[in-house]
Amino acid sequence: MGYLKPEYVILETSQYEKKGINEIDKFIEEQEEEIKRYFKKFDKLTNATIIYFMCWDGSKEGWDESNKCNEVREKFIDIIREKFEYPTFIHLRLGGDEKGYSIYGIEA
Repeated sequence: MGYLKPEYVILETSQYEKKGINEIDKFIEEQEEEIKRYFKKFDKLTNATIIYFMCWDGSKEGWDESNKCNEVREKFIDIIREKFEYPTFIHLRLGGDEKGYSIYGIEA
């Protein structure tokens, strides 16, 4: 059962988006350790840029880990849309059982 569907979310923001940054940091911190490992924050970049990256969980669709990460990913995207004034992000799929890529959402 299941198929490979590697999904990623990349958010680019500014250190001045404090409300959104605080919400994302809190959200990530509240996750179990097995989920936290899928997130990476790059901060203190040039021009006050901060980048958040959520990578693929590596499991097949329909598996418990995949289902859990799908829920976390959707909540991550909801926070971006609700708490950031000027979000720039992309939600995409690369490779997996379907060749090529798909862009599910991009906002800038």
